[in-house]
Amino acid sequence: HFRSKVTSLMPTIPIRSSAAKGGIVWDTPANELPPNAWSSGANARFFKNRLERVGGYRETATVVDGRALWGVWRAGRRELLLITATTMTLSVDGVTFATDVTPAVMTDAIDWVVTQYGDWVLLTSVFATPLVLDPNGSQFVPYTNWPATYRVHKITAYKQFLIAIGVEISGVVQGGLVKWSDAVELATLEDVEWDSTLTNLAGENTLPSADGSIKDFGVLRDTGIIYNDNSVWRMDPSGARPQGVPEVWTFRQIFLDD
Repeated sequence: HFRSKVTSLMPTIPIRSSAAKGGIVWDTPANELPPNAWSSGANARFFKNRLERVGGYRETATVVDGRALWGVWRAGRRELLLITATTMTLSVDGVTFATDVTPAVMTDAIDWVVTQYGDWVLLTSVFATPLVLDPNGSQFVPYTNWPATYRVHKITAYKQFLIAIGVEISGVVQGGLVKWSDAVELATLEDVEWDSTLTNLAGENTLPSADGSIKDFGVLRDTGIIYNDNSVWRMDPSGARPQGVPEVWTFRQIFLDD
């Protein structure tokens, strides 16, 4: 094979030739051409088995520099939550984002995760304090009793508790740490306790480091399922009271001992 160049009205581009084809020159396939190979272009479409030229584009809406767009459920209706670098707004019709629910302290993040507890909206990012929005609230607020040095990828609900996974403490990733709140009262969800004391059920547990980091948590047939890099664990309610202290959960690796 050899390469030569051809000059036309477009920029100079390489073409191909094959001696095996008796000197026939092969044009470079269109999908391999670099963008600078085209001096101009036109919009076209296939319509009724023919190719026809069509007009150019026109702007129909302004572009929003969004970080995340989530569907949420509030006050008995479906809404859209749009998060940008500086605002959080809600839309009922999916077009006009007019309800401002931006927290008092706004953090620009690109990893926001939204979950629901009934009509409550739970919002988390490892770059920000976890936030909640009550069913009729006008602003996201932080959990009153959230540990100051903790950040978390995801908070979700299970058995009247809030479960936190993907935890960081003072910027250090805690790969196998599962943290849970005290039992939740929906009317005061944002005030739930997160630090373990003798008078509540909050706590945390660290799974073996060999299993890697926790990637997600879900519920399967009333059982909490923890998905790690290298293993899967089940998390079930426990009624045991070792040494008089309530044991809230039992943790058991599955696919090995079942």
